[in-house]
Amino acid sequence: MTLSKGEYVVEAKQWLATGVRRRAGLVALAASALVVCGLAQARREPLMDMTILNQPPPPIAPEMNGVVPWKTLAQVSRLRTVLAPGTPQQKIVIEPQFSPGIKRLHEQRVRLNGYMIPLEVKHGQQRFLLSAYPQGCAFCTPDTAHQFADIEAKYAVRSTDKLVVLEGVLQILDNRDESGLLYRLREAKLVE
Repeated sequence: MTLSKGEYVVEAKQWLATGVRRRAGLVALAASALVVCGLAQARREPLMDMTILNQPPPPIAPEMNGVVPWKTLAQVSRLRTVLAPGTPQQKIVIEPQFSPGIKRLHEQRVRLNGYMIPLEVKHGQQRFLLSAYPQGCAFCTPDTAHQFADIEAKYAVRSTDKLVVLEGVLQILDNRDESGLLYRLREAKLVE
């Protein structure tokens, strides 16, 4: 896709505005952390119990009968490809390469288990993320796309931090999906 000069300027301004807001938020967060650390140091008390840093990582969602395990969904590699080589519009695209086992699950009714990551502040969620790992803190998320699934629930699911099992139609996403995720579970329903 080629942008005109006007479109490029508008897109650049939007990108810069987003970056400025994001950086302002990070600066405010860092400043508040420094204030808290300064107060704790002034009181000569530890800011937090340091033993939690030595804890093992949280366990992955357990394997269950009839549920696609997260280790199966992890059978994906990334292949780097170059489009339009040698031109000013040269783009580098990272494409996921799914194992044959994952490809067989595309558009099949499956069950996934995991932990909810709500995308909105409300009790009933129809669109949320499912994670292989429990969320211990809002800033601690899994670091790879295969550890998430985008959930489109048929009916609202009550938000919880407990393990949930969902059943729906699994869609394998590719690099053309704007979410950056690899999996989507459509028409999902909570399995009791």
